[in-house]
Amino acid sequence: MAKFGFGKGLLMGAVLGTAYVLLTTEKTGKERQQGIADYFKDLTHQTNNVSDSVKEFQSALVNLKQEVEQTLKPTIADIQQSVTDFEFQAQPRLEQINETTEQLQKDLEQFS
Repeated sequence: MAKFGFGKGLLMGAVLGTAYVLLTTEKTGKERQQGIADYFKDLTHQTNNVSDSVKEFQSALVNLKQEVEQTLKPTIADIQQSVTDFEFQAQPRLEQINETTEQLQKDLEQFS
């Protein structure tokens, strides 16, 4: 048994479905032609809508990238600098707290 991919199966189903409809409907040749023409006009219109939507999406992505470059990266850099400054300023205080804690532990050991 031959294996078809999803795309090939979808295409085969569309072709067979179209052939079935064309053979079983009670329309004249001109009605069928008009129906097919309308179908392709609608398909072209929908394709153009999708194309326009893709263009709008690409434009939105470009705008988002610019926004990230202009706001997010500088903000991250500022936060990193603030953290570095805090660590620098807190280091002597942490050392003093550690020394005080060690002294308190020594004093407590003397009383025990």
